[in-house]
Amino acid sequence: MSRSHDSSFPLIIVSSISLKTKEFLEYVFDIRCSPRATTKTSATSNPLSTLNYFKSKGFSEPDFPRIAFLSLHLFAPTFDPIAIEHVFDFLTVDLAASPEEVRGLILKCPHILESDPELCLKPTLDYLKKLGIKRLNSPTTLNAHLLDTRCLYKAIIVTIATN
Repeated sequence: MSRSHDSSFPLIIVSSISLKTKEFLEYVFDIRCSPRATTKTSATSNPLSTLNYFKSKGFSEPDFPRIAFLSLHLFAPTFDPIAIEHVFDFLTVDLAASPEEVRGLILKCPHILESDPELCLKPTLDYLKKLGIKRLNSPTTLNAHLLDTRCLYKAIIVTIATN
């Protein structure tokens, strides 16, 4: 991999983080994650703050490559981790998921972090409950993808297909 430094990305030199985390950050910079593909926020952050945020939510270093592979923009220099706090709130409050269940659901479907709780997640949860689907907080692939359904039509299709 190329180790050249692009001036649009901050050079992070932190000796207290593990070698795996350093390799992960180098990987993110090497593939040139685009700041234009990030969530628009007023704060400027960096990938290390995103890693620390995920660690504070119970994630560990082996979890980061999967999240980054499916949602790379979460590790862009301009991404503010506070932008996804409302999804964590939805999962813990509305879904009543434990921290371990939240972690499991996000690892099964990292795209859930991109969903708006008010417009997507809460209506989908209400609809799935009306269908009689229980234990949606259980971290299964099916539950994670059902909750992340971007429109109710897709929820109907998936529900019918699984019955």
